[in-house]
Amino acid sequence: MYRSFLFLTVASFLFCFLSRKVEAQNQSIILVDDFQTFPDNVFQLPTNAFASNPDSTRIVLTVERGINAFGHCGKSLKIAYEVGLDTLGFVVYNSPLPSLNLEDYHYLSFWIKGMTERENLNVALVREDTVTAQVGIWNYLQCGPTQDWQKVVIPLDAFWTLTNRNNIDTLNLIFDHYQSAVNQSPDTSAVFIDDILFGSYFPGRLIIDPFNDLVGTNATGGNNGPFNPSFPIVNYTSWIHCETEFSEDCNCQELITFNNGAEDLFGGTFYILGGGSDGFTEIEKDLTGYDLLYLDVRAASEDSNPGNVKIEITSDSFPYDHRITGIETDFKHYTIPFEQFGHDSLGPLSPAEASKLAVVFELNRQEVLSGELIIDNMEFRVGGVDFPDVTPPSPLIEVLLNGQVPNAVLHMEPNTTASVSVNLSGNNERLESVRLEYQGNCQWICIERKYNLNDPIAFTLPAEGLPTGLPVTFRVATENYNGVSLSSDIFYVQVGETIEEISPDELFRNTFELFQYLRFEENGVYTDAAFFEDGQSSPASVATTGMGLISLCIADAMGWVDNAEEQALQTLASMNGLHPGFQPARNCAGWFRHFIWQQNGAQAWNSEFSSIDSGILAAGALFCKKYFSNNDSITRLADALYLSIDWETMIANPETGGIYRVADEMGNGDPNAITLPYNEYMIVAWLALNDFRQSGLAQALWEQHYADPEVLPQNAFMDVEVLTDHPNRFLSGFVHQFTYYLCHHYTIQQDYLDYFKNAMQIDRLWWSNNTACQDFIWGFGAGSANDWVTDGYHADDIENHPGIICSPHIIGGFIPLDPNFVDDLIQLHQNGLGIYHLPNEESTPVIWRFSRENPNWKANSIQGIDYSSLLLGLAAHPDMLGASFFEQYNDFNFPFEEFAGYAPNLSAMPDTACTTSNSIFLPLNQYVSDLNTPTTLLSWNVNSSNPELNLQINDSNCSLSILSPNAGFSFDEITVSVMDMANNLIQDTVVVIFWNENCLSSLKETIPLRLILEQNYPNPFQHYTTIPFQLKQSDQITLFIYTTEGELIKKEHFGRLPVGEHQYFWTAAQVNGSALRPGWYFYALRNQEGATLVKKMIMIE
Repeated sequence: MYRSFLFLTVASFLFCFLSRKVEAQNQSIILVDDFQTFPDNVFQLPTNAFASNPDSTRIVLTVERGINAFGHCGKSLKIAYEVGLDTLGFVVYNSPLPSLNLEDYHYLSFWIKGMTERENLNVALVREDTVTAQVGIWNYLQCGPTQDWQKVVIPLDAFWTLTNRNNIDTLNLIFDHYQSAVNQSPDTSAVFIDDILFGSYFPGRLIIDPFNDLVGTNATGGNNGPFNPSFPIVNYTSWIHCETEFSEDCNCQELITFNNGAEDLFGGTFYILGGGSDGFTEIEKDLTGYDLLYLDVRAASEDSNPGNVKIEITSDSFPYDHRITGIETDFKHYTIPFEQFGHDSLGPLSPAEASKLAVVFELNRQEVLSGELIIDNMEFRVGGVDFPDVTPPSPLIEVLLNGQVPNAVLHMEPNTTASVSVNLSGNNERLESVRLEYQGNCQWICIERKYNLNDPIAFTLPAEGLPTGLPVTFRVATENYNGVSLSSDIFYVQVGETIEEISPDELFRNTFELFQYLRFEENGVYTDAAFFEDGQSSPASVATTGMGLISLCIADAMGWVDNAEEQALQTLASMNGLHPGFQPARNCAGWFRHFIWQQNGAQAWNSEFSSIDSGILAAGALFCKKYFSNNDSITRLADALYLSIDWETMIANPETGGIYRVADEMGNGDPNAITLPYNEYMIVAWLALNDFRQSGLAQALWEQHYADPEVLPQNAFMDVEVLTDHPNRFLSGFVHQFTYYLCHHYTIQQDYLDYFKNAMQIDRLWWSNNTACQDFIWGFGAGSANDWVTDGYHADDIENHPGIICSPHIIGGFIPLDPNFVDDLIQLHQNGLGIYHLPNEESTPVIWRFSRENPNWKANSIQGIDYSSLLLGLAAHPDMLGASFFEQYNDFNFPFEEFAGYAPNLSAMPDTACTTSNSIFLPLNQYVSDLNTPTTLLSWNVNSSNPELNLQINDSNCSLSILSPNAGFSFDEITVSVMDMANNLIQDTVVVIFWNENCLSSLKETIPLRLILEQNYPNPFQHYTTIPFQLKQSDQITLFIYTTEGELIKKEHFGRLPVGEHQYFWTAAQVNGSALRPGWYFYALRNQEGATLVKKMIMIE
């Protein structure tokens, strides 16, 4: 039994919200709230919320615009609730009403959708005298809300306890723990509500019980249960029986068992109507307007079929009955006119009033002594009408635009308005609303909705907010109470000048211009993204720089630039650390950080050492090498970059195919950041496979996982198989495209190409089956997702796509499969979809991401790495460079074993290292660089003229520990030698001092991990120089500059500095009245603990 006392408690509490009285207007619709003036409703009365126990229950009211607003029109209410922690808990949304007289109104309706689906709530109406009636929405919306908007229509007669509907002053929406526990509906979720109203049309259908909510009370608020003359009730039982799993479709009915034994002459099941405060109080209600009782009946089996059963309606305390016969094992629909219910003395049931129903089994009347009967869909109905009612509105007479029949496109200037007037036909008894809407991003978007249909209907059409430069499709739609709509003929409005057409050639060239805009002229590295708003910027992206190198090959082949070769050479030199003042952040294994500052190459945004970003950069370098094959400098730098990475350090486990996504400074992969096949890390596996230095790990990984795609995980959408990294997931389109363009094995293997085609197909299938978009709108990719996800970036796929964002670059990336996809891109542009302008001087038009759910959404930036799919795809078009361009130039000429390369370079080694302890620690990896050999593959040697010193090299972290046996030793020179795999050798020296606190450099064991002093630049210098340094943790820092004689000529105390890169600009000036002489100078950096690093610099004339 439902706990009816709960609603008395709620009603008593809500009595304090009684509002001022306003007599209801004589109109067919009373709009309660469309939430445009939230928190006030349309009566200018404040809505509010109540939680029974603030410590264990919660309710939060907000309004949603755009994506979550019904019809994308204005605002909708979001009710977030939590009732799972308190078994007696409930929360209430309260909307005061101005003492409405609803006697002439016959239904309450609203639109609803759920956050998670299946949410359960009761709708309650409270009269001024606190009499309350409530209806569970599952009775009129089977299984509750879904994640799509649905119309709920509840006849006011369903609020059975309100025997009169005068002075209704409160509407409540109630979420209750008990109901959630019983019918498995979410106890923590949210629902979206819009357009709550009362209508005067008589729906003609009053549900008694659909038996799908499991709560034990019927749709009128009364209890159901078995009965017979004797106690206990053992021969007659009833419970809810579900045909299928309840969690699937709530397909449930009432199962009644009967046993007409000698001890009972009759028995069955009752249905109390109304129920009062305890659920058992029978409340008489006038059913004038209804003609019949409807119900579905079947026997549970042939052996248990009673053949017939008596149905009783209690009216004025007297039972009126009718016997139904011909019961079968399949559901049979029974419609019983009220006049067929009779009483032996009183005659037929007329006029119809009711307070209780019953299903009665009688001794010797059923065909079997005992059995089972199933009842479903018990309702009072109007005869001659089919339910559910799907009657559409009557056609409109006419729609006028600015007073004229719209026969041509109406051109509007920005910031102006137009008028739309509507003439309705005369037969509108079901009509509830009229709305003006336009088509944008695959859907109709409502501008305004009208409910007062007795007045002339006129809309104001604003130019503001509409797409510009193209005809926009409009229509007027009428909607009946049942949610069924009928639309007018469409008409067109255009705001502003027509969008200029764009050709595939122009689109292709403009796409390249993005990469030119991202290019940092000083050193040729590429910024991560282009921002459309002033004041926003990003650091350089290693992966985008790789794609930037390929863009230069494309531009050269197309004849767009005449210095592509020089640009590529500059970029390769910078990424190899050969550009003055620019040293890209890398670890011992040669991995690059994901993001670096374009000014100096230092780590940006706390970014990680990334295997895939390093791989895309190396692939771009090798692409350049193959394309500019006659340029020896590009060849040497590309080979050097590729060989400077220890590719096998990226392999986590050949057996599982695991590849480390990130690593630490020493080149050790992070065991918590391992990716498994299949994904874009196939590029990394391909690069590792072709490294002549590999030990066999890369070969094993490739042969077990990537040589044959049939061994890779797969998933299917509409029977189309695609490659994936997990059988229960789908991948974003860029994954398949990057491997196609950058991995030669993928490019030429038919099996892989078949899966490439399948990836395209499931993308298009999803859009065609799940949206009403034109067939040129499709493509799930990665890129800006501001306003949709917290970090503003998302890789979309067919299952996970916040905002349903179309990515045109993904359409372009699939052009090798169908050159006609370029027409889709042109169609997008001509329809004004996804058009942006680069923030360059030319304001170059490009095409980028747009949202189906919110046509007004704009991406705040374009990511170069993601946009590269469009550039590569357009290049592969037969009218451009063709797919053979990539088949030729991604067939990399990997460096072979005899390649001698460059010698290692030792730089930034301290001239002097001093400590007050007996040990000194030197991080050799911070001092060495080799263009074509990662630090992990270098060979080290150290020696000293003092045999008492203990010199230890730790290969795992590329460090040198120097131990002194006693305090008596104070001075020695250490020679450090390093050799690469081609036997190129270089060496340097460092003076170490123990137990001497007066020396210029006191180096503690942990300092290199916290404090890094870099070489000044320029060096040599004339009048000024810059001294850069880095802090791994915040510290108090002081800088000293000395002559070689030990004279202090400059002391600069910075105070406490934050973590990160810092620099000091020093202008050489007079000291003590004398000009500084050319020659050597020392500069020293000291922290709060007194630990100091020292370097030398030279001033020239």
